[in-house]
Amino acid sequence: MIYIEEAIEKFNNFPPIVQLEFGSNMFMGKVRKIEEKYKIDLSSLIIFVAVDELKGEEIINYLKREFELEKEIAEEIKKDLDELIFNPIVRRLNFLNSDPDKQFLLLEEKNVAEEIFKQGLVNELNNHFIIIKAVNARFFYILANDFNFKKELENALYINQEKLTHKEFIFDGKPHSPSIGNWLKDFIKKNGSQMFNNLVLAEYLINSDNAKKLETKEKELLKKLLLLYRNIKFFPESMPTDTGEGWEIIPIDEVEEKEIKSEINENSAQIAKKNEVDDLIKKAIQYPVSSLERKAIEEELDKLGT
Repeated sequence: MIYIEEAIEKFNNFPPIVQLEFGSNMFMGKVRKIEEKYKIDLSSLIIFVAVDELKGEEIINYLKREFELEKEIAEEIKKDLDELIFNPIVRRLNFLNSDPDKQFLLLEEKNVAEEIFKQGLVNELNNHFIIIKAVNARFFYILANDFNFKKELENALYINQEKLTHKEFIFDGKPHSPSIGNWLKDFIKKNGSQMFNNLVLAEYLINSDNAKKLETKEKELLKKLLLLYRNIKFFPESMPTDTGEGWEIIPIDEVEEKEIKSEINENSAQIAKKNEVDDLIKKAIQYPVSSLERKAIEEELDKLGT
């Protein structure tokens, strides 16, 4: 098996979509839950699996060897990894894959899309713009093959119970959960179910009892939800052009996100020799503190006693 540094280099050659999915808050949150459950660090293992250096029984052997675990515990961890991490991300990446020859049926794509609208929308609204563009592309592919499916996506919004905001939410004079479904009910009650313009949207965000109490970040999230609702319910009339230019279902921020990367200031004249620890430390500080790559390198440094 290759060294972790080589595995990370291979991982960093993956398409941005793959790297972003492995580094997403949702993915890393699931990893942390398993790590906390078994009191182990899984960063290196996950990178080795991602670059196809570990699979099947090899994962169990790796867990036994690296963490001195009994076979039964290693098998239990692998089962959790498969169910909570590896199988879901394979499905997710298959969904995002734009290859027309991929082995992922339209029905499966529709199932994933409906799940997003029903119970995974908050994550998508907050996602990286590269991921949002990829998700939107799949939505348009689905609608191109089954236009009427937009009604199922719209209906999924109405029953979505994800909490969008955190301030008190009043509907029909009573406190309710500030869920996606309830926010849409509130908007429709005040503005009807007909097509609406940006002036109507702004009026609701500024003056409605529930929206005006929100802080800027949550108000922006609500705005994204209402734009998404308009985009899907009134598609294609809700699109800005007839050519496909500027089309989106999930709104994308106008200012594209900038990737933050740390830079290493190397002074080759002062460094005559680099040992293994030096190399690992220099690699580590290129990555954000909580990133999968940095955790994997720090895990390797721990093994070296640093």
